[in-house]
Amino acid sequence: MANHTAVPEDEYDVLIDGDLSSGEGDPCDRSGAAVLSAQQAAQLCSALFMVGLLANGWLLFILIKYKGLRHVENIYFLNVALSNLCFLLPLPFWAAAAWPRSVCGVLLALQSFGLHGEALFTVLLTVHASRVRGLSSALRTATWGVIMALLAWLTAFLVTLPELVFYKPPRDEQSSLCSISSPHFLPAEETSWKRVLTLKMNAVVLVFPLLVLLGGCLGKRSGEEQRERSGLVRAVAVVFLLMWLPYNIVLFLSAFKECFSLRGCQSDSRLDAGARVAKVIGTAHCWVNPPLYALLDPPLRSRLCGLLPRRGHSPPRPGGGESARGPLRGSQDRSTRL
Repeated sequence: MANHTAVPEDEYDVLIDGDLSSGEGDPCDRSGAAVLSAQQAAQLCSALFMVGLLANGWLLFILIKYKGLRHVENIYFLNVALSNLCFLLPLPFWAAAAWPRSVCGVLLALQSFGLHGEALFTVLLTVHASRVRGLSSALRTATWGVIMALLAWLTAFLVTLPELVFYKPPRDEQSSLCSISSPHFLPAEETSWKRVLTLKMNAVVLVFPLLVLLGGCLGKRSGEEQRERSGLVRAVAVVFLLMWLPYNIVLFLSAFKECFSLRGCQSDSRLDAGARVAKVIGTAHCWVNPPLYALLDPPLRSRLCGLLPRRGHSPPRPGGGESARGPLRGSQDRSTRL
């Protein structure tokens, strides 16, 4: 029989550093990444939805009732407003409560569809305002504008489709729910798909509109009048790029964090916080275009200024209503035909 001596178990308790962190250990605590509480996030969603709905609804009313859709530029602006409304639709759902992953995927896809649609229509507006050589007058008709609008919507749908197909929320204690205040996540779990979808969004929302805008700014202009007419379009494109630039940068860093040595809980927490702030900035863009249109469209600006009360002036004559209405209609061809 083998002769041996029993040894107490507590003398051989061994802890190997790294086992807990690499295995089933405690996950990273990202509570510090929360920028807004759930109540504040719900209030923000409700406020952005109401302001965006009123602003874009007003722009649609102006374009349809007063401006008309005989010109390509007005058609594109109409579709920009519709894209913003698509982007706004999920906000009331996120303000109400957290939703299951299946519903969350549809809401995120709808927002992505609206965002990509706005980016494409901004590109079309920039190309139209830049007077690209080689485009005949037949390509600047309302019929051609409708065709291009339909193609842009189809392209936005096809570009958004992979995000709906490959969408998976992060695997943590909140994996079955999502809301506007939940941690930032990419539309896929696999690293390769994260990077592909991120590069796709960066290309469509940031790089493509930026290159078209730079090409239009460097192109030859026909004079001061043409410069004034394209000022509105340039302003819309620049503001769109500036407000969505931070989110695209954070999204890129999140997908390629291994390449930038952004590993660890602290880096993840900072990326989550940055993504939430950048997403709020980008979401706030949904109501910016209507004020820009009111300020930079000369006929509409003149009409709005005419409605303001002026001190020291006599009240308008009974027949003045029609004349006050004239500038908006009368200069339609001069202000929107590019």
